Amino acid sequence: MKLSTVQSCSLIILIMSFAGLIIVDNMHFQYNTLLYGILILSISEILEENFVKGAIIYTILLNLKHIFIYLVFIYFNLVPRLFCVLFEILRV
Repeated sequence: MKLSTVQSCSLIILIMSFAGLIIVDNMHFQYNTLLYGILILSISEILEENFVKGAIIYTILLNLKHIFIYLVFIYFNLVPRLFCVLFEILRV
C-alpha cells in the first residue's frame, strides 16, 4: 500500500504526537537520569570516605534497577581496599 505525501506526513505527526509514547519515553529517560545521579552520589560518598553511606546508597540503587548489578564487583573490590588503606593510615 503506497501512501501519499499528505498521508505519510499525517501518519508521522499522529505517531510523534501520541501522548502515551511521549509520556512513557520521557519518564523512562528521566528515571535513568535519576538513577545515574544516585550512582554518582554513591561514588562521591565513597570518595569522601563515607563507605557505609556510599554502600547503602548503592544498595538502594540496586533495588531501583538491577542493571547496576554489573558494578557490584567494583564496589566489593574497591570499598574494602579503600577502607583497609584508610584504617592503616589512621592507625599509624
